[in-house]
Amino acid sequence: MTGLGQSTRTRNAAATASTPVQPSRITASGRRERSDTCPERARGLARSAWPGDAHLAPVGLDRGHVRQPHPPRQEPNPEHEHPRVRVHHYFGAPDTHANAPGAEDHHHRHAEPRREEHPRYHDPGHREDNGLGLQRDRTPPALNRHQKIMPHSARCPARPRAARQRGRAPARGRGRMGRVGSLMLLDTASLYYRAFYGMPETVTAPDGTPVNAIRGLLDTIARLVRDRTPARLVACLDADWRPAFRVAVLPSYKAHRAEPDGTEQTPPGLAVQIPLITQVLTAAGIALAEHEGYEADDVIATLAARASTPVDVVTGDRDLFQLVDDDRQVRVIYTVRGLANMEPVTEDEVAKKYDIPGRAYADFAVLRGDPSDGLPGVPGIGEKTAAALIRAFGSVDGIKHALDLGHGGFPPGARKKLEAARGYLDIAPEVVITASGVPLPDDIDGTLPARPPDPELLTEIGATLGLGSSLTRFRVAVTERGDS
Repeated sequence: MTGLGQSTRTRNAAATASTPVQPSRITASGRRERSDTCPERARGLARSAWPGDAHLAPVGLDRGHVRQPHPPRQEPNPEHEHPRVRVHHYFGAPDTHANAPGAEDHHHRHAEPRREEHPRYHDPGHREDNGLGLQRDRTPPALNRHQKIMPHSARCPARPRAARQRGRAPARGRGRMGRVGSLMLLDTASLYYRAFYGMPETVTAPDGTPVNAIRGLLDTIARLVRDRTPARLVACLDADWRPAFRVAVLPSYKAHRAEPDGTEQTPPGLAVQIPLITQVLTAAGIALAEHEGYEADDVIATLAARASTPVDVVTGDRDLFQLVDDDRQVRVIYTVRGLANMEPVTEDEVAKKYDIPGRAYADFAVLRGDPSDGLPGVPGIGEKTAAALIRAFGSVDGIKHALDLGHGGFPPGARKKLEAARGYLDIAPEVVITASGVPLPDDIDGTLPARPPDPELLTEIGATLGLGSSLTRFRVAVTERGDS
């Protein structure tokens, strides 16, 4: 045998032969403990083969030892392994006594930090005197490369599946998350825009007309109804994408998205699908809501204000975060990326994300601005400063009142910026805050399942546009003729 194991064992044997036999000791229980089974324990010496064993140096032999003569040490029969010797293999060095001081440390030395760095090193509750003045750590040794870890299934008996899942929160976006009697309001334009960009334009009808937005929207509605089980569903539309009352207050409102004729800039592949989307939803019996001179946001706000049941607003537009109201159970189902990942937004979510009170999003948006809608915000006021102002003064009206009275409490440099933008602060809320008094008819119901006024017409439209499985899934989830 070569290597470190041989040199250590050779030195131990030589030291044993040249060292007088050490006495045994009487333990506290009256049991005599022999020290001749290991030459290192008998001599109380540290193992010099390892430089990190200085802490195993003997402390002394004056701790109640009773010196008794004992027979000379007998060498074990090489044909029969000594009953108290267990062979450990570490880097090819065998024959390390399992009970010898430092045997456990062979494993710790290669698997864990030095004992001085071990978290239990300075805890007296995990250390003991081994009888010869050596302080031995009770920390269990690490496994060597030949020892096997018992699988978890063998250590822990299997429990029934129901018991394993008890108390586990359902994954976000999975399973039925509907609320009894809830009203679901769709920001239809927001959803079909995301469907258009989420599916390739190569998805076309037999005549080559793009239908990717139509199919994506139908799949989204089917998934929403199937997973959240609303009692009513209303698709809200933009009768006027840039209402005159907002443009009159703030001419820059959505001005960068307007064509010379006043219409909204729309990709050609989507523009051809918008009237088809309305046609399909009408044929399927889905309730539609719109009103001349108002955006879908205003229609949604009005229907949410009228509702006496929980409301889910499905949108990809952050402007509608202002509608969140935990007391009235109004929340937003926000399309984070695409249409597959949707997150419920409540007052707590708004507060966590923006560090503002949950119902103060509209005032926060006035200060921060929104370039996508042509809303400039207060120059020099970013999102963090806007949040600090809302937390300090509560609203835009509170900020203006503090400016008028000369109160303090403004972040450094913010007062001058707000005073310079005072005109903007007077008019911007009228643009940002949704109108909740749109004169909509009272007969907008949207009860599910929907009843197609002409099921054969819906089937014909689906065949003409090549809607295929998207229409099938939609009918199964939304209409009464799910098997047609």
